[in-house]
Amino acid sequence: MRRPLKLLVDCNVWIDSYMALHRHHEESLRFVNEALNAGCELLYGASKLETTFYVIHADAKRVIRADKGEVNEFDAEFALRFAWACVENMEEIATAVAVDASDLWLARKYRRFHKDLEDNVLLASAHRSEADYVVTWDEALLRDASALVRAVTPTTMLTVLQSDDEE
Repeated sequence: MRRPLKLLVDCNVWIDSYMALHRHHEESLRFVNEALNAGCELLYGASKLETTFYVIHADAKRVIRADKGEVNEFDAEFALRFAWACVENMEEIATAVAVDASDLWLARKYRRFHKDLEDNVLLASAHRSEADYVVTWDEALLRDASALVRAVTPTTMLTVLQSDDEE
């Protein structure tokens, strides 16, 4: 029996899966649900958890402000609880991949393929965790990472999962 696929999911996909007004929300949410149903092991970079929290919290307040013109104390508390609930859900359904000095060393070496340090730390996490795929919406990462790891969009990963089901 084949082992489940290990999928390192970039924070942009996690954020989009939780934020209904984001452009890629439906595709991201569908990917997460289908990957879980297929028995995939979902991973996230532990160093990205705070970014995910921050963006979800800020976006929730932005949506409230756009709708109501202001964010009152109740709404601010709601946005905060929502952000916490999202990262707690990530922790429940996925596994954190830690980052240490060796990952930072490797991320610097990846600079010849891709210039962004944050993305290179993600790629080092993929190496550390032996991820089969990195799933991201980051176009530059998708373009540059092919020499290092299989990086695909959630939409492409859905196709991969469906073809695995047919085998």
